[in-house]
Amino acid sequence: MRAHTKEFVNSIENYGLTIAEFDLLDDQLSNNDSCSDEELMSYFVENGIPVHIAREALDLRSEFFANCLIELTIDNGKLSTEEIRVRLERQYPH
Repeated sequence: MRAHTKEFVNSIENYGLTIAEFDLLDDQLSNNDSCSDEELMSYFVENGIPVHIAREALDLRSEFFANCLIELTIDNGKLSTEEIRVRLERQYPH
């Protein structure tokens, strides 16, 4: 799990999630390939994630299946994915 910058924490909170909820989404999308979308939706909602955000996250699930080197992010006020390499290059420029 990545360390969250203050700016990123603010974007998560402004999006309407806690850090724990965001990390739960990222973890489940990255690692859970055994549950159906319906099961994951129930799990997300049971853990306090609003239905509209859970749906948005599940819309990204196929990207996680296709590329194990991505992680969840928030871009322009919505959930998105980002390659880990891109984030690291931005965070630690040469």
